[in-house]
This record gives sequence, C-alpha cells and structure tokens, in this order.
Amino acid sequence: MKPEQRRQKRRAKALEVIAKNSRYTGTKQSFGTGAGAARGPHKVSHRLREAAPTAQRVRFLLHYNPETGVFTRRVPVRAQPKAQAGDVAGYRNPQGYIKIRIDGIQFMASRLAWLYQTGTWPLAIVDHRDGNRSNDAWDNLRLATRTQNNCNRGKQRVNTSGFKGVCPHGSKFQVRIIIARQSG
Repeated sequence: MKPEQRRQKRRAKALEVIAKNSRYTGTKQSFGTGAGAARGPHKVSHRLREAAPTAQRVRFLLHYNPETGVFTRRVPVRAQPKAQAGDVAGYRNPQGYIKIRIDGIQFMASRLAWLYQTGTWPLAIVDHRDGNRSNDAWDNLRLATRTQNNCNRGKQRVNTSGFKGVCPHGSKFQVRIIIARQSG
C-alpha cells in the first residue's frame, strides 16, 4: 500500500470514529479549513461538518492566549509523542497561516480562535486586520466578506507601476477600481 493510500485510509477511519463520538455535535455552520472555508457550508463535506469539534472540546485540548494569539496544548497528543502538554500547538504552512490538528483534522488557528472566544464557528472569513497571516491575536481578527478580505491584498508581482489598481495602458497608465463586482 502506498503512503498516500495509507494516509487516506487513516483519515477516513479518523473521520468515521469522530463522527460516532458523542462529544461532537453536527453543526450546520461553515467552519472548514483552508480556502474552502470561505465558500460556505455547501462546500464543506458532510463528514467533516459532523466531525467539527465543539468549543468545549477545543477548550479542553488547547489554551488560547487572546493577547498573543498563541495556542498551547493542555493535554499531550497520543499520536505525536513529542507533542506534550504546554507545547505551542500547530505549525505555519507555506502560505503563512497557522494550522492546528485536532483529532486528525487540520483547522486554521484563526478559525479556532474565533470558536474558542465566541463559542460558535465563524460564519464568514476570519480576516487578519494587520495582514499578518500568523498573527492570531483576538484584537487582530474580524469577520469579513470575500470582498472585504480581497481589499487587503497587496501589490501583485506583475505590477510594474508600484501602486495597487494601476496598470500600463499604451504609453500612459490606467486606474481600475472594482467595488461589488462593478468596474468604475
């Protein structure tokens, strides 16, 4: 059996066990991980929706410091002998976000912070006000629509003017502003 097949089999088994566990309630709110989280509950698999940990479960496993935005483990992880109680939880992914694994499923730390503080999964995108994707301090997090979140985008790599929304047009430059999908 190939490593990828083993991973898929372990993940399916973990989801099955989690779905049967009475500590989890099947919420109809959107809470996914990664880019799919922003797309709403219809894009999150039914099995993952049932497997989402409750705020009580997250608070049992992790401690969140709202001032620093750092999660630490309250209990050791059996599957990872090196992960002991008191250790900082999660890792920084290549995009700069902090990801934390709970019961075999990865979640974005910003979404877990929202769950930890409010007791409900966020219904929209959790945006980092300062643009620092790894800064999950409570004061730095806010709910945002996709449009609001896209306003945080910086200058694109192909931008030669040095300004957001400005591109060359012949021998001159053109400004393009789009608000609510309408070009102005």
